[in-house]
Amino acid sequence: MKRDVILFEGRWRWLLWLVSALVLCGFMSRSVSPLFCSDGWDSAVYRMVGECWLRGSLPYVDVFDNKGPYLYFIQAVGAWLGGGRWGIFLLLVINYTVILELTWRITGLILNKIGARLLVVAGFMLHFLLMLEQGNITEDWSMALILLALWMAMRRLAAPDNLQVGREVYVYGLCFGVVTLMRPTNSIVFAAIVLGFSGLLLYRKQFKALGIAALRFIAGAVATIAPMAMYFYCHDALDEAFYCIFTYNIRYTQIWSELTGTCYFFCNCLLMLPAIIPLACSLFYDRKNHTRFAMVIIPATILFCLIHLNQATYSHYYALLTPMVAVGGAMILHFRKPFLTAACAVLFLPTCYFARGEVMCLWKHCPPTLQYINGSYCGMAHWAELIPPHERHDVMLFDGPVGSCTLYLSLKSTPPMRFTYLTTNVMVVGPTIRTEVDDFLRRHDPLWILTTTESNYPLMQQKLERYTLVADDSRYRLYRRR
Repeated sequence: MKRDVILFEGRWRWLLWLVSALVLCGFMSRSVSPLFCSDGWDSAVYRMVGECWLRGSLPYVDVFDNKGPYLYFIQAVGAWLGGGRWGIFLLLVINYTVILELTWRITGLILNKIGARLLVVAGFMLHFLLMLEQGNITEDWSMALILLALWMAMRRLAAPDNLQVGREVYVYGLCFGVVTLMRPTNSIVFAAIVLGFSGLLLYRKQFKALGIAALRFIAGAVATIAPMAMYFYCHDALDEAFYCIFTYNIRYTQIWSELTGTCYFFCNCLLMLPAIIPLACSLFYDRKNHTRFAMVIIPATILFCLIHLNQATYSHYYALLTPMVAVGGAMILHFRKPFLTAACAVLFLPTCYFARGEVMCLWKHCPPTLQYINGSYCGMAHWAELIPPHERHDVMLFDGPVGSCTLYLSLKSTPPMRFTYLTTNVMVVGPTIRTEVDDFLRRHDPLWILTTTESNYPLMQQKLERYTLVADDSRYRLYRRR
């Protein structure tokens, strides 16, 4: 036992996490892994925006997407570190190493045995990676900050009788600011921490402590939000950034599910079944061990379910449920009830069913190769090769799927019109976007246009009458201006 404890102290534990992260990212984060040729879906958009930013273009103004700037900043740093996907892959391995360590520390607040803690860490990573849909998305980049705040909050709630407002509240604010400027709805855990501690302080009539905590949280949030706000303000892009991150996303959540037909209330309920574990276990655990973990775990779980119940059934949304489920799983092992453990394991069956494609894709659909073929961006390199190098600065992608954005990674250029992927759907979400797209189509004639065979936007069809069809297949058509 003593040898096991020494093994999991210091550098040896970190070495285990590093090797584990390298293996996990290599096989599960397929959109940036050197073992696979696929560039994913959302990951392709993020990489495109990041590389365009690195070349001097502005997110939101020159290239449209609805995520926060810290996500694109990470992509730009990865592109700067190494061409293609290598730089982002390196950052992702470091990110997962930190995620494993923080999960380990959270389990230490509930469990004492190393074997049980490792089992929870393994369960956490299994659920988390199955939900991520090829990786390099907002959920995996947000997770380390979410776990850091959750660990600090639970460490404080482990001894609620000595509740003090510590300097970790600054950290909550810092993490909240970064995560909010990746994807606002990823900040559920921070909202739960604020609700939980505010409730405790109000119940104990510690009004002064609550005021100090609020100021510290705001100071931390401002420290991470203000630099990005000032950057876009100085570039006259703050209005566009605010519209894309907040205004557009509000409309997106209201109508995107109906637009794409991917909202299934029953499916969402099945994917949320593991939420029963933290909701039930945290109450029993707190009663038995005189802790207050439920003050954070229950609000975080309920808020997640309320926000995503009527949203599109995208499995990567449910990766944010993993920390609460992992805490509940650690509590189950603490109870040492085999029947209860088996019953909770059954709750994961629908999740495993919906995520079966992630396992099948490892070998059946995307077989690994020992050498990444540079430029194999989901078939987009084929279209890029048809365009002369001196004309690659003026290639318009219209109505392509999100993965087609890798065209601009192959071209190493910025789109002439910022709305490249799912253009007609994006126009439905933002009415002002339709006006901008129509104005562009009337005033500009790009040298090249790549569009899908299903696209039938009237104004684009009129424009294509002045173009010559150069190449086509079952999905795309490439046109050259006459």
